[in-house]
Amino acid sequence: MPVWEEQTSRYNAPDPRPDYYRNLPSYYNNDPYQQQQIAALWQNDENVRQIDWQHLYDVNRASFETIRNADGISGNTVSGRRSRYIVEERVTNTKRFNMNMVYNTKIGEHFDFSAGASMQNQINNYYKKVNDLLGGEFYVDLNQFAERDFPLNPSANQNNLNRPNGILHEGDRFGYDYDIHIQRVATWVQGV
Repeated sequence: MPVWEEQTSRYNAPDPRPDYYRNLPSYYNNDPYQQQQIAALWQNDENVRQIDWQHLYDVNRASFETIRNADGISGNTVSGRRSRYIVEERVTNTKRFNMNMVYNTKIGEHFDFSAGASMQNQINNYYKKVNDLLGGEFYVDLNQFAERDFPLNPSANQNNLNRPNGILHEGDRFGYDYDIHIQRVATWVQGV
């Protein structure tokens, strides 16, 4: 059964989380007046402590953009409302098979013999999925942090080098999508 968590994701847009460090009073230690103003807002205005969803929708609806060579296809152009903010799911899908065997026997009057074996085979699939475009028409599968950290490498910001400038819609997987295989076998014996 899949396990997932949802969160907002963004590209070239301010972090919308109220508890992002730049939105907290402690970020303004060098400006006591501003620190006091922000602390008062946090204490008195419930909206400051919530994500402003309407703002995210407004930003996405106003973000008209053209993506060239979309999906890695030369000459493929996609135009429309590019989401700067989305809601993503981080999914872990586990498939597990376990088997255990135990053998017990009595050898003579005073000796019990037991032996056993166990086997586990498990595959964990980890991936991210676009859950909601928040008023936009598409999202582009780019890594803004790699773009910032490796500005001289034009491919560094591509999450998928096999599909550069990947155009994403609700339900599409993006970012990472990989499996971890676990196999474990154990045996034991006991004589009493």
